[in-house]
Amino acid sequence: QMRDTVRQVQVMQQDVKDEMRELDKQVVGYAVHHLIDELTEKYSEIQGVIDYLEACRKDILENVENFKKAKQMEQAQQQMPIPLPQQSSGPTFDKYRVNLIVDHCDTEGAPVVVESNPT
Repeated sequence: QMRDTVRQVQVMQQDVKDEMRELDKQVVGYAVHHLIDELTEKYSEIQGVIDYLEACRKDILENVENFKKAKQMEQAQQQMPIPLPQQSSGPTFDKYRVNLIVDHCDTEGAPVVVESNPT
């Protein structure tokens, strides 16, 4: 009887974890959808951007746990009296970075670049 009870508790714990994961996915979906939809509407004429945004949406929803881990690590770092140097052991979000190339073929003259913090 004790084994049955322990097994039932384990099953219930797994069910709760699954439900929490699904709830997290729904909450993140709600938060992300309107932002991505706004960008999709703005760049609706550029199919490559639309494809990228949809891939990001799908990937974010599939990797909700990574975002939670990153937030937890950030909060733990903030609570330390002496912050530790950035560690790369946590999730990385480099896959969401975008390389942007600006076409200046119609621009007359040299581009002016203002460096506000020269090194």
